[in-house]
Amino acid sequence: MFNDQEKGQTQIHEGELYISQAALAGHADALVYAAQRTISGIGIFVQDEAYAFELYGRAAKLGHPAALSGLGLMYLEGVGCEASPIKAAQLTLQAAQAGFPQAQYNLAVLFMNGTGVPKSETDFIHWLEEAAAQDYPCAVYQLACLIRDGRIPNRPASDAEAEFERAMEFDEFRARATLSAADMIYERTSQRPDLLRAAVYLQDCFALLSTDGDPTDLRGECLLACKNVVERLREQINVNGPDSSLNGSDIITLTLFDHHCIPVVDRQVRQMAVAEQMYNLGRISSDQGAAYLLREACLNPRPIRQMSRERQRMSVLRSASNIPQLGRNEPCHCGSGKKFKKCHGREA
Repeated sequence: MFNDQEKGQTQIHEGELYISQAALAGHADALVYAAQRTISGIGIFVQDEAYAFELYGRAAKLGHPAALSGLGLMYLEGVGCEASPIKAAQLTLQAAQAGFPQAQYNLAVLFMNGTGVPKSETDFIHWLEEAAAQDYPCAVYQLACLIRDGRIPNRPASDAEAEFERAMEFDEFRARATLSAADMIYERTSQRPDLLRAAVYLQDCFALLSTDGDPTDLRGECLLACKNVVERLREQINVNGPDSSLNGSDIITLTLFDHHCIPVVDRQVRQMAVAEQMYNLGRISSDQGAAYLLREACLNPRPIRQMSRERQRMSVLRSASNIPQLGRNEPCHCGSGKKFKKCHGREA
């Protein structure tokens, strides 16, 4: 008997047979699918670059934007045909004008490098913005970098922060985008809510680099940014106390970083462990639970002129003790949707 994986693979092959028949009948979408698979020899399609070029050509004659774009790339790289930058640019322009985002980005690169078209910063930016408007990942990230560097007319550098946050939605740019956004926040402001957002971005960046690898060599930059942001936050809280309007999230966020400002890899596991220990200690003494939380956040409140050491200590402990996420009837930290008392805070 077939297992589920074999059954699924059989169904895919059956589907590709139907697509192959549709391609032979001249269906544009089927021609594009067959061309894409034939270039590399995927599924039932045998690798044949010249035949893939032919399939793209047939779909391009039908005006299919993806076919025009694919054919342009083949001309650009000389795959299945003789390389021709001019033909590549012409086909890519047609696809871009038809609204195909990958072609819009490719055309932007052609204008940037002057490949098959005259080099043009204006046209480069225009087509990059067109592709970014359709959330094409490479375009969104590159646009953010250009805005930050002051290369986009009528876009202040401050706009880049929001663009980097858009780029976080795409896996291949998430680590770079979180680091860039955090750096911008650190340079822009000392407001605690913004710095906390930067700290969360940096923990996310570090976790991605630790689990997915670091092909762009960001780890050192990430750790330096962590040190800058976390030290500023800890200094603020040590001197001025926690912000009561944040309901303890400033202290909770800092528990994600050790004494050297190095973040944990698994945020959820760390928060669950802290929440459980807070609850267990809180049943003995609210001060014990709050003091534990301060230790885990590496905080050491210092007196200021307006407030004695004892008064400041009590202010910090009250804020830590009143973190609503740790209430028995509040949502559990693990994100299960259950009340804390029904999840990680339930009785043994």
